Amino acid sequence: MAIHASARRANAKARVFSTVETWSLTGGPLVVFESDNARTDQESAWVRVTLIPSTTAWAGHLTSSFQAVDTRALLVCDVFVKDGAAEGQVFDTYAPDRIADDLEFNLRTFSVTMQDYATDPDNPTAVADAQITTVDPPSNVPLPKDGPWIRRQVSTELRWLAKHAV
Repeated sequence: MAIHASARRANAKARVFSTVETWSLTGGPLVVFESDNARTDQESAWVRVTLIPSTTAWAGHLTSSFQAVDTRALLVCDVFVKDGAAEGQVFDTYAPDRIADDLEFNLRTFSVTMQDYATDPDNPTAVADAQITTVDPPSNVPLPKDGPWIRRQVSTELRWLAKHAV
């Protein structure tokens, strides 16, 4: 029996990432995903987006042929803005906060239909009754400076119902 498209975390990840990269963020920072975490050569602001698998729990029967699994993942957006003041340049002190605020705003009402990327990655199709949404309002936290980088972290828990054949 094949895995239902809503039960593939790769589909959720691809849908979340494709949505985040369409957002308009103040200053137009480069948006990178999970594995692209070493941007030391980057001169301008950037955001690393990571989706970390979290809990799952049985949520009952959807139909006579499918059970539902409440599936969750933590979406973490790490903001990096180079501290130009440390190099004697003019620096916008509020740039990290504006980018983090934009991310927080978008995540507050995050709700997208999952798409099936496994069947055709270049032309994904919507998965019926599989909505990815936020669980709680996002957090927006300043992090300690890392070398020349001023950092912020915006995160929220996402959830969707994954279908499993009975």
